[in-house]
Amino acid sequence: MGRKRVSPRAGCCWRWRIWHSSSCAVWRATGAPPSKACGAGNEARSRERRCGAVRLLILTGSLAHGGAERQAVTLANRLAERGHECHLAYVKPEGDLRARLRLQGAGTTFSLGACRYLDLKALGRLATEVARIQPAALLAANAYALMYATLARGWSRIRAPLILIYHSTSSPGLKQEAQLLAYRPLMWAAADCTVFVSENQRRYCMRRALLSRRNTVIHNGIDTRHFQDHRSALERHTLRTELGYADTDYVIGITAVLRPEKNHIQLIEAIARLRRAGLPARGLLVGDGPTRGAVEARARTLGVEREVTVTGFREDVRPYLAACDVVCLCSLTTEALSLAAIEAMAMAKPLVLSQVGGATELIEPGCNGLLFPPGDTGALVECLSQLTDRDTRLAMGRSARAKAEAAFDEEAMIDRYERLLLGVCGSVEQRTLRRPVARQASPETDVPRATALLLGPRLEAVGGISTHLSLLMSSRLAEEFELIHFEVGREGRDEGAVGRAARLIVSPFRLAAAVLGKRAAIVHLNTALTPRAYWRDLAYLIVAKLCGARVLYQVHGGVLPQVFCRGYRLLAALLRSTLRFADVIVAVSAPERDAFRGFVGSTPVFAFPNSVDCTHYAAVERKTAAPDAPLRLLYMGRLVREKGLYELLEAVALVCSEGIATELIIAGSGPEELPLRQLAASRGLEHVSFPGPVHGVAKLTLLQRADVSLLPTSNCEGLPYALLESMAAGVPVIATRVGAIP
Repeated sequence: MGRKRVSPRAGCCWRWRIWHSSSCAVWRATGAPPSKACGAGNEARSRERRCGAVRLLILTGSLAHGGAERQAVTLANRLAERGHECHLAYVKPEGDLRARLRLQGAGTTFSLGACRYLDLKALGRLATEVARIQPAALLAANAYALMYATLARGWSRIRAPLILIYHSTSSPGLKQEAQLLAYRPLMWAAADCTVFVSENQRRYCMRRALLSRRNTVIHNGIDTRHFQDHRSALERHTLRTELGYADTDYVIGITAVLRPEKNHIQLIEAIARLRRAGLPARGLLVGDGPTRGAVEARARTLGVEREVTVTGFREDVRPYLAACDVVCLCSLTTEALSLAAIEAMAMAKPLVLSQVGGATELIEPGCNGLLFPPGDTGALVECLSQLTDRDTRLAMGRSARAKAEAAFDEEAMIDRYERLLLGVCGSVEQRTLRRPVARQASPETDVPRATALLLGPRLEAVGGISTHLSLLMSSRLAEEFELIHFEVGREGRDEGAVGRAARLIVSPFRLAAAVLGKRAAIVHLNTALTPRAYWRDLAYLIVAKLCGARVLYQVHGGVLPQVFCRGYRLLAALLRSTLRFADVIVAVSAPERDAFRGFVGSTPVFAFPNSVDCTHYAAVERKTAAPDAPLRLLYMGRLVREKGLYELLEAVALVCSEGIATELIIAGSGPEELPLRQLAASRGLEHVSFPGPVHGVAKLTLLQRADVSLLPTSNCEGLPYALLESMAAGVPVIATRVGAIP
């Protein structure tokens, strides 16, 4: 097919403008009490909200060298660059990473100087600082910091939300297990949200009841532009020579603190076995720590002390990574999502990782690295033996670099944390920093706004309704209404049948409590006209009306009401009467609007197509691909059977069998991910990749490279956001003729 550029952007742009203005109109159509904040006298507060800055206090156990500590520093620096007021505190006095902090404005850094596990003096200082800073949110890195943050928040009587960023997967000793028994109640009762850094870690912790009221996954990320190897072959030769390595040496590197759980000794034993097999293996251990003496002693015992170099701590590990042929991590149990591994990927190095924590989310075996069972030295030796070929290493290194850019870029990570913070902080009025001058300019800014509950799946879940809710939360509606997200639906959850049943039973009561407690004027119910969604959301509709709220019933796809009833008069009467409970019905297309109007009669029905802000996609510069370049196909969305992904893989297999070079990227997550991977492998589709959910810069990068965006769904879609985003980026779309897509 031709690669001629299509320009669908204009349609998306005018829809976005209409959507902004008409959305406000339809919310008013519910009859909600008007707010004086809608008038011109609210300009000062509108400017303040658009600023969107929040005051944060980030607490970590220490600032010693470690992954959790480095990420805390990165969060503080990057959020401060975006205009947020960030303060960072650390419990223990170790402050090795303090020099890396670049807090701006009123941001401060301080140590609590704790001398014991629970130091009351340190706790008192933290409570004093919390009362002084008055943060909009507290972030605790790992459970130890959570304990201090919880106690200090109670002591200071500050009601800021508390977010736990959890970096651990398992506890290697009885002492740690005992501590977790104490930490669990803190996570259950005190943490408003827990952020896990890998999906495997989240599943592991959920099975062990290490969870809070809200749980999400945000992958660690690094600055992939900083971790990039631009050295020429000559420069690399010079670097290796300076480190004492010949070009023929097989250099295996590891960058990690020398602690027992990192298992450096296993790599020493593997190097000894490789050398006995005649391979010129050399070890480059970048780091320092308490087990350094034991590691060096083991190297002497095995007679490889000359072949193993322990550099000690290095501030910049990039030259050492550049000198390596392969990077290996042998962790036993405690690796969640290794920053060291991501840095090696960004430096285009193939990885050999023990299969713990989030290793399977980093490595696609045979593509960008290899996995081995933790503690199995024989399997480690076998993996390292497979990477002695230079061409194989280079190919895997290129794939590793591409995956690091697409899935683990720091900018995308910060985007997700920022969205999470703004959501957890609640209403814009609570989360925005006050500006005294702006407040004096308009005495009406203290007039309370009407509260609206937005019902839908998790904002972090992959799906159109989650995207829709995120757009509403960040739109002008947030200036006129106090928007509160109420989580319903199973998207983004990992729960069994019992958990699902319990959630469905409890959720209506939780909604009633939220409507009455928040005095919500509007309940915005986002649903689809499918049997499962209708019967589930019918309970929410009835509860909202019984509690006195007005209901905006928005339909995001599914069949038309006449088709839903299948000719049964009793079902049609039930559907018609329940739909009339709603004060307003919103469809995403004119045909759906007309169908609902004809079906329900007197209830107002509007049609507002979904839309995207094209300014975010205007920077996507797509270049014409070379004639011999493979056809690059892209799918973005949930990985479920009804999206037609199995048929898509079969179609790609047929195209490849005709000799047409094709690459397919399936970006998203869902229950069908593993079966889809297995099908791609069984069909021999080597150029099918699964980068996981993408957001921000990572999504724009995929759209920039794509030749065609695909949506082969068999589901009755509304107006998919993935389709609109592709159009806004100028990517041609191939989609099935279903729902509102035509």
